[in-house]
Amino acid sequence: MYTLFLDTHNQEVVVVLYKDGEVKQAVNKVSGYQHSQIALPLIKDVMDKEGIFPKALDQIIVVIGPGSFTGVRIAVTIAKTMAYSLNIPIKTIDSLHLKAISIDSKEDFYVSVLEKNGAYVGKFSSEYVPVGEYSYYSKKEYDSFLEENEVKDVDKIDYNSLYEMVKTFEPINPHAVKPLYIKRIEVTK
Repeated sequence: MYTLFLDTHNQEVVVVLYKDGEVKQAVNKVSGYQHSQIALPLIKDVMDKEGIFPKALDQIIVVIGPGSFTGVRIAVTIAKTMAYSLNIPIKTIDSLHLKAISIDSKEDFYVSVLEKNGAYVGKFSSEYVPVGEYSYYSKKEYDSFLEENEVKDVDKIDYNSLYEMVKTFEPINPHAVKPLYIKRIEVTK
């Protein structure tokens, strides 16, 4: 069973190919705002190295944001199109949850995704369950937040933990997959 993971929410295009839950290929490429030109060729390269065609995929996992407005849309659009055209399940994870699963903590903790005007912040339990709603802070608000709260950071995503976490998620109809944009977070404030 092959699973394709896509992430373009930040400065990198990330493509991971799993076979039976094991990482077979994992490629991170900083694109310099060229996600749309790099993503599909990178997917093709990863699949070519494994010797498979898209029809060999059994499911797709995609990061829905928050993050770069255009970046998020690229991975989501590719994943939705592939899932629909191949008639395979699609599962989603947000970028804060993605970071959280790579952190080892015995108590609740915060993670953030920085962007040019501020930061998205989420609180998670030690079992990686979101605690409350995500928040968006301007740079000034985020600096104040950091004075009173520790925000954990992660240098490298644990793609094995990602697969284990997401395999418990229910698939979504490709037409129902929606990016998590900053506006949606700000509206809830």
